[in-house]
Amino acid sequence: MVYVTDSQATAWSRLCLRQSDSILLLAHAVAKPQPWQAVIGNHASQQYRMELVLLNSNGIVPHAARGWLDLMPDIPHHHIGNMADCSRLARLLTGRGLGLTLSGGGARGFAHIGVMRALQEAAIPIDTVGGTSIGAIIAGGIAAGWDYQEMVFHMKRSFVATNPLDDYTFPFIALVAGRKVSRLLRPEFADVLIEDLRLPYFCVSSNLTTGHSAVHRQGELW
Repeated sequence: MVYVTDSQATAWSRLCLRQSDSILLLAHAVAKPQPWQAVIGNHASQQYRMELVLLNSNGIVPHAARGWLDLMPDIPHHHIGNMADCSRLARLLTGRGLGLTLSGGGARGFAHIGVMRALQEAAIPIDTVGGTSIGAIIAGGIAAGWDYQEMVFHMKRSFVATNPLDDYTFPFIALVAGRKVSRLLRPEFADVLIEDLRLPYFCVSSNLTTGHSAVHRQGELW
């Protein structure tokens, strides 16, 4: 059941929030970020999960989501531009979404491209995606909307036509510096932000200072 509140903190809005176990904060992505008056000061907004839903009428505008996420940090966000996006949001909200997590493994990670192709041919939608190492790179292409041919083109250009791991260094931490991989990834993903991807996306890295894993959901995709 979906309740539609008033835009202000009316008696109806307060009733809707009291009945809610999930609050969707709708906004036009390109509008000036501002608080939702209906939830300001309401205890329901602090008790239940909130998710940001950004409406995009003419495609996702680069960097438009960042302002809204600065206003409402640490909550999930969704980009809506067509009915397929609406269907994905419905599946995620009702616990029926399909999440795909891709592992590392260097060149072996290219097997993920075949998995992606098989899922697309079987018309199985991917609702959220993430990964580590080469899996994070391929997951980024999936979240960016690359099809099979685009994925093969980008991966072949950066990881087959050249050796991305020949920038050797003294192995205090690793055998390779990793700077060449960064230089190769930047033209493939351009200036896309993780926040601007149509699919919810995450990747992980190792924090060498703390010795723990770090999960990235914002920032430059490359």
